[in-house]
Parts: sequence; C-alpha cells; structure tokens
Amino acid sequence: MSNLVLLVGAGGTLAEALPSHPSRVRLPPLDETFLQLCRLLELEGVATLRSYMAERYGIEPFDGSWRMEEIFNFIYSDVHTPGSGDMALEAYWALLKMYRRAIARTTNWLKHNSRSGVGALIRRVWSEETNMTILTFNQDLVIENALEAMSQTRTYAGIPWDIETCYGMRFKEYLYSSQSGFFRSAEIKSFLVLKLHGSLNWFYLARSAEDAKNSIRSPGRDLYCLTNQRIYEGLTYKPGRRSSHLLPLVVPPIYEKSSSYKESLGRLWKLARSAIQNADRLIIFGYSFPENDFAARSLLRSSFHQSELAEVTVIDTSAAVAGRISALLNTPCHHYYRSVSELP
Repeated sequence: MSNLVLLVGAGGTLAEALPSHPSRVRLPPLDETFLQLCRLLELEGVATLRSYMAERYGIEPFDGSWRMEEIFNFIYSDVHTPGSGDMALEAYWALLKMYRRAIARTTNWLKHNSRSGVGALIRRVWSEETNMTILTFNQDLVIENALEAMSQTRTYAGIPWDIETCYGMRFKEYLYSSQSGFFRSAEIKSFLVLKLHGSLNWFYLARSAEDAKNSIRSPGRDLYCLTNQRIYEGLTYKPGRRSSHLLPLVVPPIYEKSSSYKESLGRLWKLARSAIQNADRLIIFGYSFPENDFAARSLLRSSFHQSELAEVTVIDTSAAVAGRISALLNTPCHHYYRSVSELP
C-alpha cells in the first residue's frame, strides 16, 4: 500500500470556487485579497481597524497595498506590548472576527462538486491501495465537505472518511446540529485530515463572545467539535447550569505562534511530521510556503530530510511556486501542473 500526503493551501479553496465565476464578494480570500474583501463586504470591525491603524501607524489597511499577515502582526505585536491599551485589543478582536466572517461568507456557499477543487484531486489520486493523509493550514470546511460529498456517491461510498475520527484531535464532546450532513458511523476509521492551524468547527468555551480579552486567551484543554457542513457564529452551549459561548480555535496568521496554540495543536504537528516522513508521494495543492511562515517551512524541510519520498507533485497556477518548493526541499519537483484538470 502506498502512502500519500496531500498538502492543501488557500489556493485549493479558491480553485473550488472559481469554476462558478463568483462575484468578488463571494471569492475565497488569499492573503493579498483578504482586507479588500472585508471592505467590500462592509464587515463589522472595518471602521475599528481603520481608525486604529491610522492613529497608530498612519496606515490605510484597505487601500490594497497591505497583506493580511502584515496587519495581523502589527496589531498582535501591539497587544503583547506592555501599556498598549484597550484600543489595540479592540482592533485585534475586530480583525479576528472579520477573519472568521470573511471565510464563512466565501466558503459556506460552495457546492463541493467542482472538477478543479480538492474533491476532484482526491477522486483522481485515491484508491483502495492508498493510505492518504491530508495536511492543511486552511480553517474552512471545504475539505470536509468535499469528502462528505464523495462518500455519498456509489463510486466512493467505501472511502475511509468520518468526521469523528479524521482530525487526530482529542475532543471533550462532538456537537451535532439538525442541519448537519455528517451522521455517519463513528466506527469508521478515517484517514487523517490534519488542520495545523485549527478549524472553524473546533470550539472552546468562554463566558462572553464580545469581550475583546478573548482574542488572546488560552483555548484551554476542553475542545468541542461541531460536526456540521457550515461555519457558524454566535453559538452557545449549556453543558451545565450556565450557558457558555463557543469560540472557534483558529491560529491567526502571525509569525510567532503562542505556546497556548502549541499546547492545543502540538499533537497534530507531530502526526504531520510522521506522515511526511513515511510518505511515498507528496502532492502540494495551492500552497506556496510564504517566506514568513517559518513553522510550515521548518516542518516540511525537516520532515522531508528524514523521508524517502519518491515523488513530489506541485499543483499551482504559478510555476514560481514549484521552484520555491524545490529550493526549500533541495530536490526537484517531479511533476508540476497548473490545475487539477491537467493531472493524467
């Protein structure tokens, strides 16, 4: 049995949407388009962020010249600077909520049947002789929805997929919704979908959904998984006498990840490292390994160095990405394709 690792980036989500020719406000964002999308959607928090960045840095964050990661790191640094004040905290909280809402608005509508997206890729490369692991830094639910859609077909009904066994996480409880499409047997041993920056259906409990201090609080040990096909906000849960708010566990795009996230997600990074080390094939779809994502670059380079990969494939609209990954791994990319449809 061959061991295959799929590494899926934001370009994979974008590829799922593009065939439908969506308007700009329905197009899943990349790092360089996120802030413009927030402005176009007129999301709550735009005014807060604009005011803070203008006063603090003389920056207009929505003029198209700033990347999402840059703005996140400006404010994240301020929040952790002694004496920074409440304005920095409010701006960071506003940015986090915009981040979640923008992803929800641009991915909840996807039908997950595109011939260019994640589902199409899995249909092409998976067989019963394939032991597959999916790695992603995406926090949307596009991969899960694509897999669920596949499992409902006659051809792929036997695919080893189950939302309760795929994540490699230890959840205190699985939460269900009457609108959920995920009601398959938890006895299925699913292949792994390792979401290294968290997921918008993983939650921790908080007393308030509006307290800006929750933007930097530790997620804690008790995590809950909502087995649902959509991204929701404003959810509450009442495990005891008192109702609590469910806040999603996502790692914001910051250069220096805090120890609280490492505590929650460290197990997933170990599983990812092991998967790459034992892989025969690696396919990188829509992930460009940006220069500032040191943790991701370190993971791939160190894992690859200790592996015996026989084949590396890159799927990306930019050929420069294949060159960048080849340099990072210090090995040639054996195959490069601009889209999933070009695969043999």
